[in-house]
Amino acid sequence: MKKKAPNTHRELELLDALRRLGGAARNSDLVNVLGVSEETVRRTIKSLSKAGMIERVHGGAYLAGAQGDPGFFRRISQHADEKRLIAVRTVKMVWDHMTVSWMSARPRPLSRRNCAGPTV
Repeated sequence: MKKKAPNTHRELELLDALRRLGGAARNSDLVNVLGVSEETVRRTIKSLSKAGMIERVHGGAYLAGAQGDPGFFRRISQHADEKRLIAVRTVKMVWDHMTVSWMSARPRPLSRRNCAGPTV
């Protein structure tokens, strides 16, 4: 089936939510993330599926080509505890008045104050 670019704001939001949820999600998860009705989620999934952007499964959907492929959003959610431990240990190497920047795929970046220790 021919892929087309998503037309609506809702389609773009749903694709973004699927990416943030690791490439696959149940309809109920998408309802909660998007704050819309289950019927809205089903209609949007149906539209994106017809366009070849996602694959429909009973009660949910996944990004086309994402199943079995540990893409960025799937990998970033793996080993979260270990990654947080790295951040906690790294912050102990930071001195006062040092500037350190790192990013996380979480909705808010990890910062020194999120990792326990002195506040900045």
